[in-house]
Amino acid sequence: MHADNTLTIEDGTVVVEESCEGLEAIDLTVNGSTIDVTASDDGLNAAGSSVDGGFGTAGADTLTVNGGTLTVNASGDGLDSNGTLTINGGTVYVSGPTGDGDGTFDCDGVFTINGGVVLGTGSSGMLKTPTTDSKQNTISVSCTGGAGDTVEVKGADGNTLVSAVAPKSFTNVTFSTPDITEGETYTVYVNGTEAASETCSGVVSGATGMGSFGGGPGNMGGQAPNGGMGSQTPSGDSGITPPNGNGGTPPQMPVNTSDT
Repeated sequence: MHADNTLTIEDGTVVVEESCEGLEAIDLTVNGSTIDVTASDDGLNAAGSSVDGGFGTAGADTLTVNGGTLTVNASGDGLDSNGTLTINGGTVYVSGPTGDGDGTFDCDGVFTINGGVVLGTGSSGMLKTPTTDSKQNTISVSCTGGAGDTVEVKGADGNTLVSAVAPKSFTNVTFSTPDITEGETYTVYVNGTEAASETCSGVVSGATGMGSFGGGPGNMGGQAPNGGMGSQTPSGDSGITPPNGNGGTPPQMPVNTSDT
């Protein structure tokens, strides 16, 4: 789904089964809906502004998630903006990339998480974490898993904050929920085995990174789908166990069979 200027999604169900870049516009906003994107490059991409910075310089592009359920399986950057990247609410699961040349979250401007439930599993080479002016705490940990592994985050009380099945291998897990409290310790389990833990010490705790450059000017449009991507239609399950939920078996996220 491409827009030359503004793309705003309010409601409904959006499934992108094959794409180079799933959703893209200069100003891309998700206010609601159930969105499932599989992409051979970036999952969501905000780029193309006439004042686009590129090469690490922030442009005027914006990528904002205010609500809804967003599931991204990307071989490039998961959420990518040449300007700002803002998550204010909703439920966001991002898987990918596996290579260190891209990042699960990437922007050239300010990256903030102010609300919502966020779980990202991907590579650590171009790791991008939120800035400290975010209004919600985020934890990022080095953690290794394979395609099809169940990732579960629990608080000190043993309650599950968020969980999902990762369709790609990963070396980093980044998560944020309204329940993360400074001074408390949170543990990541992979297939039921403790893999990493971190004590919240502030707005951003654990592994941090500079992140990679954005898509750069002219990164809109892309190529036709390569035919190697597959996805299942959402069944009404959010893909993530809600905060404080005891969950059940985490749902299987879309599997990219051409990228392991």
